[in-house]
Amino acid sequence: GITPLSGEVIVDYTYRTKGVQQRATVDYDMHDLRALTWDDTRKAAAMVTPADSNLQNFTSFARQATRDDTVGVIPQALQNAMIVFYALKDMGIIYQRDPVIPFDEAQASPTIVDAITLPRNTLQRTTGECDDLTVLYASLLESIAVETGFIATPGHLYNMFNTGVPIENRALVHPDPEMT
Repeated sequence: GITPLSGEVIVDYTYRTKGVQQRATVDYDMHDLRALTWDDTRKAAAMVTPADSNLQNFTSFARQATRDDTVGVIPQALQNAMIVFYALKDMGIIYQRDPVIPFDEAQASPTIVDAITLPRNTLQRTTGECDDLTVLYASLLESIAVETGFIATPGHLYNMFNTGVPIENRALVHPDPEMT
């Protein structure tokens, strides 16, 4: 939400050896912790919460459930990313466009204040817009020590993560160099 607040800015300084004080009253809106503007995509990283115990429990359960299904030649980070992805899919997590401020509209105007749902809430709701789902996936991967990042394109936000595959072996991930 938005909380309208008032405050006072007080500046004390010295001007020509004399102490001076100036005061100004300011009115401002304080937004909740989920609010951000999309003038810098890196702000979304503030919503990544890998230490959240709900997320850690989810990844732990998913990894335990698939511990006998691992493939030795695939790096652990890539396997973990696949496990988390399919666990979210099996849970029924789906994309749902934000009816109030869709991501593409918020991204197009850096003055629009958007909100990202906290990852634990997205997991509980099982729906979210691209920014919500991207932050959820990054949080889950980070909770199991897989490095993540974001790629922004007009109207969409995507995850990227460190597969653990050296660049010279990138064909193990995907044969198309544009995909890795």
